[in-house]
Order: sequence, then structure tokens, then C-alpha cells
Amino acid sequence: MKKKKIVFSSSGGSPAMVLLNRIMSAFGSNDIDTIAARIAATCRTTPLLIETFMSDRCVELKGNTADCIDVENDTLRIDSENIKVDEDTLIIE
Repeated sequence: MKKKKIVFSSSGGSPAMVLLNRIMSAFGSNDIDTIAARIAATCRTTPLLIETFMSDRCVELKGNTADCIDVENDTLRIDSENIKVDEDTLIIE
């Protein structure tokens, strides 16, 4: 896949710079690579899946896109097609 590049003018008041500042504010981060990865993951058509691994008696969760696992206000949010809840039990298939 070919990477795209946006070049901003040096003045902080340009429309492109205003847009970039709003995007960074909306994502709560100034890490452009992470923001780009999250936007790209949202646009993908692949299923959202969670994989589990055991590591030192702890279950480690890994999502296949940047949208699968997120922490919002001290709450772990998991968005995946292979997860369901049955009688207050989280099941990862």
C-alpha cells in the first residue's frame, strides 16, 4: 500500500493546521502515526477480532485493528465480532 503525505504550511493558522489540531484534540493525542492507524483500521472491512494469550498467569488480549480494544475514562472497551456475554461472563470465541 502506498503511503500518502500531507504537507502543512508553516503558519499555524492555515486551514490544514486547524484541521490537524482538531483531529489531535478529538483523538486526545498528538501522535500522528497512531491517529492514522486508528483511522485506517476504522476504514478496513476485515472482521474485528480479539485474540487471547496466557502470559505469567494473566490473560493478554490483542485486537487485530486499532479499534478492537480501547480505554475510555478508566473503562476497558472491547469491540469485536468474536466476543459475547452470557450470564455476566465474557466469552471470547
